[in-house]
Amino acid sequence: MAEPEDTRETLDQNRWGILTRDAGGFAIWRRSGAGEPLASFPSTDDGSDDAWEAFRALARRGRRDLLLPRLLLVAIISAILWVVATTVVTVTYSTLYWRSIDTTSWNWLMWVQAASTVAYSVFVASVGTYVVLWLDRRSRRDGG
Repeated sequence: MAEPEDTRETLDQNRWGILTRDAGGFAIWRRSGAGEPLASFPSTDDGSDDAWEAFRALARRGRRDLLLPRLLLVAIISAILWVVATTVVTVTYSTLYWRSIDTTSWNWLMWVQAASTVAYSVFVASVGTYVVLWLDRRSRRDGG
């Protein structure tokens, strides 16, 4: 197994990989630097361009891979909040419809209804974004 040697020049690094150059060309390594390079490129202008593009693509994939679980968490939390708030509003309206209640109770009910609307909007936006990013990730993985 080849490992990065001291003769390699580090051109750039991020949390996902390291771009190096040596006499043989360009290489992208795992952040740990151990094992085989993730990709190698010849020591030409085209090789340089390809190496930099692949390095930037690695960073984009890494950021997207961090975003997907967070979007899923936001979708789950907002869905729970939406269901709870909608249930509270529905039950409160149905039980208090025939009775007269004070202004404070109506104000509280309006705030809960507003929270329900916001939670639903966040849920729809996060699920939609998650699906788009997941489909993009899948199509890139499948070579589409």
